[in-house]
Amino acid sequence: MEIEEFNEKYPIATPVEYYPFVGDNGDLLGKPLKSKTTSKAWVMCGAVVVMIMILGKPGCVDISQLKLI
Repeated sequence: MEIEEFNEKYPIATPVEYYPFVGDNGDLLGKPLKSKTTSKAWVMCGAVVVMIMILGKPGCVDISQLKLI
């Protein structure tokens, strides 16, 4: 999914669960934090990582660590 499409489909304040770890097979691991997005997603590290900010977590997080709820 392209960044623009993600931001359009999941606007700021979208409910999410943040997982602190992602397994080698992509499974979300650890105790989830129920939160919501507080920014639009953006590309970091030369189009390698897509980041977003969420409530209750300082700094930005990789969207691969989120489950949209």
